[in-house]
Amino acid sequence: MAKVYAVYSRVDKSLFSHAIRWRITPKGEKLFPYSHVGLILEPDKKLITLDSLVTESSVKGKGVHFSTLKSFMSHASAYLVTELNEPTDCFDDLLNLAKRYEGTKYDLKGAIGLGVGENWQEDDAFWCSEWFAFKMKKIAMSFMRNDIEHRIDPRHCFLWPQTPITLSF
Repeated sequence: MAKVYAVYSRVDKSLFSHAIRWRITPKGEKLFPYSHVGLILEPDKKLITLDSLVTESSVKGKGVHFSTLKSFMSHASAYLVTELNEPTDCFDDLLNLAKRYEGTKYDLKGAIGLGVGENWQEDDAFWCSEWFAFKMKKIAMSFMRNDIEHRIDPRHCFLWPQTPITLSF
């Protein structure tokens, strides 16, 4: 069984990053610390290096693309790597999904909240957390079975059962 690893980030100097964090933080709570999420394409923590591939969807990357963990982290003021608590036997499916959807456009309208009525489970455009959730749903992770959220943001992904991990490079 393989593990699934998420990487969350924020960019303190980015107005867009701050706006997303403000938008996804429930009223009265401390500002959510992350505005972006990606998926590290390694099935075991021991295999994660700075050269490990990350699949993400971003404005800068013009949608779904691959980067390295080093590149992902270099754009961040702060980041956190987590291991989802549920293992999967569908890791190869994650890789294939990432390859198949590479180049899918970024859903800017949805990311900033203008996509009222949009279904995040459609596969024509993704913002970061929508892309992450889409993959988790496709590999049938149990925490996605009864998901009725219409809009998936990085905070929703962060609330899934997972454990922060420390990597030593």
